[in-house]
Amino acid sequence: MNIVAIGGGERTPHMIKALDLTGEEKPRALIIPSAASTQSSFDKKVGIYSQAFEELGVTADVLHQYGEMPSKDEIDEKIGNADLLYTFGGNSPYMIRTLAEQGSDKAIFDAVRKGKVHAGLSAGALLPFRLALSNPVSNPSEVDWEYEYLEPGVNLIDAVATAHADQHDPRLGETREDSRMDAFVRTFPHATAKGFAISNNASAIFGDNAEVFTTKPEAFVNVVERDNNGTVAVRPANTNDLRL
Repeated sequence: MNIVAIGGGERTPHMIKALDLTGEEKPRALIIPSAASTQSSFDKKVGIYSQAFEELGVTADVLHQYGEMPSKDEIDEKIGNADLLYTFGGNSPYMIRTLAEQGSDKAIFDAVRKGKVHAGLSAGALLPFRLALSNPVSNPSEVDWEYEYLEPGVNLIDAVATAHADQHDPRLGETREDSRMDAFVRTFPHATAKGFAISNNASAIFGDNAEVFTTKPEAFVNVVERDNNGTVAVRPANTNDLRL
């Protein structure tokens, strides 16, 4: 398997990395837009990623239109035709709910297990994990909210993760004092053996070609885990951590 979890920030270098993992001279991409919770968000992000793939010389299709419930045959055909499955970011709870209702979550699981590459950014990066710490609201600057642990449902990586780990999110018109990394360490689940905190401009590449890939000096992928005394410890991830 090859899974590219992109924490956020720059897109193109990480997209190129994921495309290279397909091993195809002319790879075909499938954009999974299920984290777009409004029509305007869908139109904007599908446009951005369609153009980005086009500029890389890659043919890209879209799994479904906004609000559409594709049939199992349609899902299987589109996923079957793709070399790279790319899930962009947005609203994590909406993404999880949409994919589960469609049955696309199971189709993605099967396809990646059989060798398709999955790459995702932000909410999309969290999709393959058993558990994910995420901002659950679509308008964080306007409401009072707290991070939540969600079950993305695809469950290809038996670990918990958070994206944008270096980011201080807005809340009620202000900026939170704690970063996502801070919140992750503070609330790390007791029953979880290992977690991954992926910053902006960093990718954790899991599987056959395990690698920590960064495009800015300050970017990072950290492992979060409990020691024998139950204390939460943080260290930089290495390739052995990313092998599946």
